[in-house]
Amino acid sequence: MNKQAQFEQFLALSSAITGYNRLDLLGTGVAWDYFSTINEIVGEVICLDLWLEIQKILSENLEETKIDLAIRLELLSSEKFGPVVRNLIKLWYLGQWDELPSGWRQHFGQSTRDINFIISASSYKSGLIWDAIGAHPMGARQTGFGTWSHPPRPPEFD
Repeated sequence: MNKQAQFEQFLALSSAITGYNRLDLLGTGVAWDYFSTINEIVGEVICLDLWLEIQKILSENLEETKIDLAIRLELLSSEKFGPVVRNLIKLWYLGQWDELPSGWRQHFGQSTRDINFIISASSYKSGLIWDAIGAHPMGARQTGFGTWSHPPRPPEFD
């Protein structure tokens, strides 16, 4: 599987675990940074196994509820993939990487970059959390004079 195919599987997994579609994720401008970060920290071998696993899950399950269940059973509950997928969720929503559990590192290997850190200033600003809560990243985007005096917008549900 070449890098572009791996990146597409990364986006497919990211879309499934965040609830945002591929274009929304690409629109953040940080997708490639996240893909590179996870490959660098977790390792290309484990990442390739993860991309192959999500490819299998998506090809076998056409219904969204079955995809969600398969991700929970086969990825999130996995000793190998669970901590990585949970970190990927945090990466998209918060723009930060949290150090993997020590048991995972002992069993699957560790990287010197596997520490708690914010990926970049862009990742903070582009975190999905801001859209999810209907807010803006504090200190990063101006909302306009006096907007604090208005109540937050209610969430929109499909």
